[in-house]
Amino acid sequence: MSAARVLVLEDDAHFGASVLRMLARFGYEASLVDDIDACLELLVRQTPDLLLTDLNLSGGTGHDVLRTVRRHHAGLPVVAMSGQGDVGDVVHLFRSGVSDYLVKPFRPEELRRALAVALRGESSLPPPPAAPSARRPSLPRLLDRLTPERVPPPPSAASELLGLGGAALASAARLVEAVQRDPALAAGVLRLANRCDVLGARPARSLQEACVRLGNGRIVGLAHQLLVQGLLPVRAGGLELQARTAWSHTLAAAELARDAGLACDAVDPDDAFLATLLHNLGELVLLSASVELVREGFGAPAVITALTRQAPEDHEAAGRLAARVWALPRPLAAIAAQHHQSPGRIRAPLRAAVVFGAEAATARGQRYFGNAAVSTEQAARNAHVVGATLGLSPDLIDGWLTAP
Repeated sequence: MSAARVLVLEDDAHFGASVLRMLARFGYEASLVDDIDACLELLVRQTPDLLLTDLNLSGGTGHDVLRTVRRHHAGLPVVAMSGQGDVGDVVHLFRSGVSDYLVKPFRPEELRRALAVALRGESSLPPPPAAPSARRPSLPRLLDRLTPERVPPPPSAASELLGLGGAALASAARLVEAVQRDPALAAGVLRLANRCDVLGARPARSLQEACVRLGNGRIVGLAHQLLVQGLLPVRAGGLELQARTAWSHTLAAAELARDAGLACDAVDPDDAFLATLLHNLGELVLLSASVELVREGFGAPAVITALTRQAPEDHEAAGRLAARVWALPRPLAAIAAQHHQSPGRIRAPLRAAVVFGAEAATARGQRYFGNAAVSTEQAARNAHVVGATLGLSPDLIDGWLTAP
């Protein structure tokens, strides 16, 4: 059997070359074009078995290509790529007949799976909603579905570490004992302790040495990073994009808040990281409720629409419930329950660091269902306003906002 032919439309030469290497390793016959006109011309001369296209191109958008493909090459499977996981793209791409949507950077196995599914004539995007039925129940409000029993409980190790993190004189033995209860956390502590930016005179060879090197605050942050990431569904019947982009935004915001703490004396960097990591806990709980609705038979597109509309209004109430279930310390619980206010009125340093991290991540293009209605320009202005309350210079803020 001859190899399937894949046409790649990508204007980033380095990323395009990387994709070609992956495709060659998978056994595909691939060719690369870097502009829309060349792609459309090649489609006329020699139709490939599959089109892999970026959506954000310097001379236009991948959506322009999709319209042409739909009109003149209706049977051609298409897989789309984008560095910006915009929730609005999902419904648009579904209507354009796209088989799958990959958020860059993606792993080789994700690309392999997407191509295999597309060439079989299937789609991993949400199926179209079922025809309305008088007997079908209406989609319930996500917040109304939440009860304390439906909020995933934190692992005991994370709760114990949160208590230890506030005790500056907690013994190394107690810290190590708590970390040892979670193998994934123990492995993460050792990796982090031996990373180049925290490396001491020699590598940490024991868990106790790693814990001492990192300190309580850094370990508590890592524990909750693993915990929050564990809340996100890996396979959720059409909500995988929402999970991936929510995690990307959360982690980027937490790291930017830590950077702000390192650059000023107003807030501890580890406290800023942890508070920002947990500030959108309510949105992640609403995402879990959305996954349950999909598994109960509600169409994924309808659930995604409900999540995108309801999360901005309801996530603080959901965060208040989750903070109570998790027994978060009062400062963290207060931020999870309420963190949306005018940037110019924020004075508390920890809250300012959290809002700065979230606004800066949005300004850098980290889109997800919770900030789909916020423009990057407005987010950048907000980041400057709240960053000024922390004593951050405009040049430093601009450097973070434009960093790749």
